[in-house]
Amino acid sequence: MEDGVLKVSRYFDWYATDFTAAHARPRADTVTAFMALYATPALAAHLRSPQGAALPLQFLDYDWSLNAIRPPDPAAQIPATATGHGGVVTRMRTWIVARGPAGFVLYGLAYVVLTVLFVPAWPLTVGAGAAYGVVAGTALVSISSVTGAALAFLLARSLLRRQVERWVAGNLRFAAIDQAVGRQGWRIVALTRLSPVFPFNLLNYAYGLTAIGFGPYVLASWLAMLPGTLLYVYLGAAGADVAEAATGQVNWLATGLRWVGFAATVIVTGILTRIARRALARATDQAGA
Repeated sequence: MEDGVLKVSRYFDWYATDFTAAHARPRADTVTAFMALYATPALAAHLRSPQGAALPLQFLDYDWSLNAIRPPDPAAQIPATATGHGGVVTRMRTWIVARGPAGFVLYGLAYVVLTVLFVPAWPLTVGAGAAYGVVAGTALVSISSVTGAALAFLLARSLLRRQVERWVAGNLRFAAIDQAVGRQGWRIVALTRLSPVFPFNLLNYAYGLTAIGFGPYVLASWLAMLPGTLLYVYLGAAGADVAEAATGQVNWLATGLRWVGFAATVIVTGILTRIARRALARATDQAGA
């Protein structure tokens, strides 16, 4: 209100019946009375008085440039109360998912690059679970890890063969695995993936020196890496839910079920690892005999 005139949005000129008609919710008898519903106590009292009810209205020009304003970034919609580790996880998850398919692809490419460059990618495995959940996260990491392993394998068979030969020269354990691969092929690849003899990234290159074919290598690696992938992705997804509990945005039933699934995955992976370690030991002993 200014100089005895109540200045209001042009909306109240164009759509007055939306606020004063019988079907309006909430409604008032006049635009002035509607304003009183939301005004400060002092101004509301004045608007409800005979003098206030008789105030002339001045409708302000509508700023059409408001229609061109883009919606805010979804990552900015996290409540201000989301502080601490829970808030950080929530913002990270929302920011990544808000990137859509492009973010999914870039995440996978980053995973492949780290694998080829010998950089441990397990933080990205856990992060995929936190960002995309168990199903999508497992699919993303599974495809990315086997792609990185395949590229390293091909590099070892071509451009980097001499370098990889120097890396494994004199390693008796690799020599035994090399002989075992010659006898049992993809089975040895699967066993070493389940019970790592070498660091994952080195193993990717080392197998490029063996007699295993590219197809069997990729298939055996993909299948045998799934349990470990699921374990780390599960850990990321369950951990993110617990971290978000501080923000009050967590579904405790879903979180509880996820942790039950995580525990089951730990047990199954542990059993598979123990079986694979024993089978690999027998296979390499036979190869060295």
